Amino acid sequence: MNIYLQFDGFAERTHREIRGKDLRQRNRGRLHAAVCAALSLQVLTPLETVLSEVRRVLRPGGLLVALVPARPGLRPGGSLCWSRILRALDVRRLDWPNPRATNGLARTLRRRGFHPVSDQRRRDFTLTLDSAEECDLFIDGLYRPGVRASRVRAAKDDLRTWAPRGLLLPLPVRRVVAQWRP
Repeated sequence: MNIYLQFDGFAERTHREIRGKDLRQRNRGRLHAAVCAALSLQVLTPLETVLSEVRRVLRPGGLLVALVPARPGLRPGGSLCWSRILRALDVRRLDWPNPRATNGLARTLRRRGFHPVSDQRRRDFTLTLDSAEECDLFIDGLYRPGVRASRVRAAKDDLRTWAPRGLLLPLPVRRVVAQWRP
């Protein structure tokens, strides 16, 4: 079984710039059994093009396993941490280019010819932030278009005040597994 886990885009120019040659033909059909999309479907656009590519490389019966952000749960620490971070960034929520690829992912996949096998609505992973560098890296890694640099600095400063105590930040994700049935 061949597994190809590199995605360089759809354009020949991108392949030539990154790899020095066009590898699209060589890589066609390399993923037959499964595709894993970890925290990516909510930002890859247009979503229909991405899902078309997933359908193209999956054999009938192949699986798409997707992890996407979920809404923060009601655990006291989690809600407080996230509301404080969002307030420091001066945003109400993290907006994604493909909001249908988060909480409505199973329904979106069903409309595109996939058969959802499971939809685990809430799984919290915990990220431990215990240094200023880790706090900065976390804030830099958030998808936050349009947020002013001064707000990013404020969020980093605020998060750093928690770091010496070892901040346990819940990262809520949703796992959706869907089978491709042409």
